Amino acid sequence: ILQGAKVFHTSGVAAGMSTAITKEIAKAMGIARAMGVKVSYDFNYRRNLWSLEEFVKRQQELLPLIDILFCSNSDLELFFNQKFADENYQEVFGQTKIEAIVMGWRSQDESSYGTNVYFQQEKIHSRRHTIHNID
Repeated sequence: ILQGAKVFHTSGVAAGMSTAITKEIAKAMGIARAMGVKVSYDFNYRRNLWSLEEFVKRQQELLPLIDILFCSNSDLELFFNQKFADENYQEVFGQTKIEAIVMGWRSQDESSYGTNVYFQQEKIHSRRHTIHNID
């Protein structure tokens, strides 16, 4: 299935379903990396799926296999149990094999959205897009 793929992506929502699924995800991530396919993963912590302790425990199994991490700043702080000031994620890069951290951004009133991508030596901020919510 991964033949010719550039990126394999999966999510914490899937991993949160069971420990058996987490193990299968880890297996798939390992195969992807062995084939030279980048692995992207979305922490996507959901309290309804698992406790914070279980989330951290299972993500630690997957973390060494992740090249590109999608997450919120709050998920990153929950996982590493620390605050990250001034968009400085050097400690994350130093402790892992992660090449890029991708974070969605939105204004307090949820009318403006964008994406921030962090690398060890560079930050990229997308244009901010104004969205008019219709209820």
